[in-house]
Amino acid sequence: MPNHQKGNGAPEQIARTESSEMARALHYVFKIGNRNSAYEFFIKTLGMKVLRHEEFEEGCKATCNGPYDGKWSKTMVGYGEEDTHFVIELTYNYPIGSYKLGNDFKVSSKTTSYQTQINSSISIKGIYIQSSDVFKRCQSEKNSKMVSNELLQLADPDGHCFFIKDGHRRVDPVYKLALNTPNLNATVDYWSEILGMQILSRDESHCLLSYGDDQVRLFISF
Repeated sequence: MPNHQKGNGAPEQIARTESSEMARALHYVFKIGNRNSAYEFFIKTLGMKVLRHEEFEEGCKATCNGPYDGKWSKTMVGYGEEDTHFVIELTYNYPIGSYKLGNDFKVSSKTTSYQTQINSSISIKGIYIQSSDVFKRCQSEKNSKMVSNELLQLADPDGHCFFIKDGHRRVDPVYKLALNTPNLNATVDYWSEILGMQILSRDESHCLLSYGDDQVRLFISF
C-alpha cells in the first residue's frame, strides 16, 4: 500500500480482513518509546483495554517492528475485541527509546492552516473517538484542549494526536482515522480499487472512505 509514514509508524499502517460477507480495517500501528507511559495514556487516560501482548526475541522478517533486528514486543489495545473493533497495535523495540514523529499525522501544508481546518470541519490528522466517558476523563488532562465546539484534542507520549467527541456510538468509539498522503490518487486507488473501500466523499485534496456504517472511516489528505 502507499506509505503514509516517514517516521515511527510501520509501513503496513492499516491491516484488513475479509470474509465472504464483509471486509473491515483491523488496526493502526504505532511505535512507542516507553511502554509504561503508553500504558498510562491508552489504558488509564483513553480507557482502552489490553487485548493481547506478545514478545519476540528477534526482528520480524516482514519488518513488522520496523528496520530493527533485536528484541521487541507488540501490544494490542482497544475498546473491544479485535473481531468487532478497530484497535491499535503498540510496537516496542527494546533498544529504542524514542522515534522521530512521521508526516502521517501532521497538518498538510498543501491545504490550509491548522485553525482553518478546524473552523471548516476538515479532519485534522489523528484518531477520532466518540465517548462521553472518555471525553469527561480527558477534560482533566493537562495537555488536553478544546479545538472546536465539540472536539477535545490531546496527544500520546510519542506525539500522536487524538480527538475526543462527547456522545455515544453503538459499536465502536473509534470512528475515524485521518492521515496525510504524498499521493492522493494512488492512495485512493489502493483502498477503493484494490481493497474495496467505498468512497464517501472526495475533492482535489481529500477523500473519505469506509467499509461500512459501523466501521472506522479513513480520511486521507494530500
